[in-house]
Amino acid sequence: MEPLTIQETKELFVSAYKALDGLFLEAFGVRGSRGRIADPKAYFLIHTRKKDLWPPANIIFPHFSEDDLFDVIEVLHDVVSIPRGDGWNGEYDFDKEGGQIRYRDAMNEFLPQYGDGWELSPEGYVLACGPEGLKDLLAEDPPFQSVTNVGDKVNSAITRFRRHGASAEDKMVAVRDLIDAFEHQRSQAEKVLTEKDAADLFHIANRFGIRHNNPGQQKDYDPDIFHEWLFYYYLAALRACARLLHKESLPSFEEET
Repeated sequence: MEPLTIQETKELFVSAYKALDGLFLEAFGVRGSRGRIADPKAYFLIHTRKKDLWPPANIIFPHFSEDDLFDVIEVLHDVVSIPRGDGWNGEYDFDKEGGQIRYRDAMNEFLPQYGDGWELSPEGYVLACGPEGLKDLLAEDPPFQSVTNVGDKVNSAITRFRRHGASAEDKMVAVRDLIDAFEHQRSQAEKVLTEKDAADLFHIANRFGIRHNNPGQQKDYDPDIFHEWLFYYYLAALRACARLLHKESLPSFEEET
């Protein structure tokens, strides 16, 4: 099946947006009634730093770029809610979490089919689905025993790397954060890796000028290719070490001190 084009994706978004009209009652109001966001146009400008993104159903053609579309999708995720009650005298209760789930489900009906594949995350970010064969690695929860600073750093790096519009600098920072998370837990990792294997992991990182600025580092590489390779390489290493620690009934990566 051929991927969706940007034009087809914009059309599907508009269709979904109109079908979900009720989810925007709290934020924008309907039929002349005012919602809690008194000036939606200004709201979009503040949250995207872009003009003319509202109302998306009317002005999305033809000038919306991919980033414009994804910015609008993310902003709308923050404001949707399901109205509860009969609306007598305009009184409703609103279910924000339920509205966001319904909205994400609608967006994720078509986003994975656009281009190389995208998805709207539970946090409200439009993220790249990732290459075939590595999607499970991205979807897997960090196998830490508890919510840890290391786990938070790994999750933050994943989001930074996958988020739409991520620059080469963003991706390098994400790789650096994964390496730092791994280095912080190096003593734990060496319980299931040989000392040489652990050293080789950091030799690769230091060789490509990710963390330090040494004269001997290789810097004339293609960042799009090498950053992606290093990102999945270190993410897989973190996942593997955590699983090995669990298999050996050893303490997993613990909270930073």
